[in-house]
Order: sequence, then structure tokens, then C-alpha cells
Amino acid sequence: MLTTHPTHHQAAPLPKTLITFDVDGTLIKSVGTHANKFHKDAFAHAFKVVHGIDTNIDVIPHHGSTDQLVVEAVLKHHGVPHDVVWAKMSECTDAMLAYAYGAAVAGFAATGLEILPGVQELLTALAAREDVVVGLVTGNLERIAWIKMKALGVEHLFTKPNIGGFGSDRTDRGELVHIARQRCIEKLGCEVSRAVHVGDTPNDVKAAEHGTSIFIFVWAILLMTSCFSFTLQGAP
Repeated sequence: MLTTHPTHHQAAPLPKTLITFDVDGTLIKSVGTHANKFHKDAFAHAFKVVHGIDTNIDVIPHHGSTDQLVVEAVLKHHGVPHDVVWAKMSECTDAMLAYAYGAAVAGFAATGLEILPGVQELLTALAAREDVVVGLVTGNLERIAWIKMKALGVEHLFTKPNIGGFGSDRTDRGELVHIARQRCIEKLGCEVSRAVHVGDTPNDVKAAEHGTSIFIFVWAILLMTSCFSFTLQGAP
């Protein structure tokens, strides 16, 4: 006589709310004479070692762009042909990352940067919840974004493994929230029931719309800190 035993299947993780934040101008601000020094210096280092050009990103408007498009715009400003720019783009981003790692080790990655008011409290409140995934969607190269978060003392408040969409993934910011949603499935094995993106530029709105997310402007962070629990519990 055969004895059968019940088969136990591991329950799939429940769908979660994905909350993604832009970095510059949303979670942090640039301050002082050395504003955002290590990131700007990483660009300048790459322009010098890869293209032999002594320049910086402030020769073009760049807020809200992705890092690779910033590289393209600066080099175009200096007359570098389009095909040369993109043929050497990976060399540029590698040079930026090499500089960024050095800055992190040397301890000056936070120079000229500050966490905005309410951010620490909001991230702490979200980290305590089991029904949300908290990540980044930013034009920064991925490792540069996380180096900033670690240097400013908040990297540990994001979901592990780290989730997000970055300027190292695509040049079009509109695709980045969608990438972050896909990474929730790939890295955490959970579906996203809804997504919220917090940012400060029209390109953040574009990212949210493309990724079918609710968009929240950065000035609402203080309100989110006190009201977010009600929002999640009360939303259909």
C-alpha cells in the first residue's frame, strides 16, 4: 500500500508597491564651492583620459539628463564626431567608475552633497515596511548613484539586493522605471502591483509615465513622510 504525503509548495511573494527615487535634486542637493564634486570630477577625468579634452559638464545644461547623454553633449560641444563619441562611450563610463571608486575609497564622495530635509525620515519609514520595494531611478551610472547613497549614510535603507533603473542601462530616461519593475521580478521574485516615482524634473515625469507609475514631485517628500502609511493602506 502506497502512502501519499501532502506536497508543500512555497508561496509566491505577494505583489508589492515599488517606490523609486531620483537622486540629484530629489534625495540630495549639491552645496558649496565643491558642489557634487566627485561626480563632476569623474566626468572631467573621463574626458581627459579617453579624449584628451580638459573640460567639465558645466559647459552644457545637464540637470535631468542621463550620464551617457551628458558625455555625448559635452563632447559634441567640443566638436567630437558622433560616431567617435559612441565608439568610446564604454571607455568613458569605465573611466568615470574607476574615478568614482577611488573617491569612495578616499572618503570624499560626499563632498559638496547633502541629504534633503525629510529624506532620511521617509527612507527609514519605508525600510520598516514589508509591502514596499524601495529603489532608485536616476540618470546617474548605477555604481555612482549607490556610492552617493552610501557616502551620505542612507544606502542601507534601500531594498536589498539593490533595485533600480540607471543611466548605465539606457540613455532614454523614459525606460528606467520599467527596468526597475523588471528587476523586482528578476532579483526579488515578486510582481509589482503599483509603482510610484519621486523626482524633480520633466524627465522624471517621462520616466514615470513610460513605466506606468504614479509621479510625485520632490517637494512632497515632507508630506509623504507623515502621510505615506495612510496612502498605501487607503488606496484601492
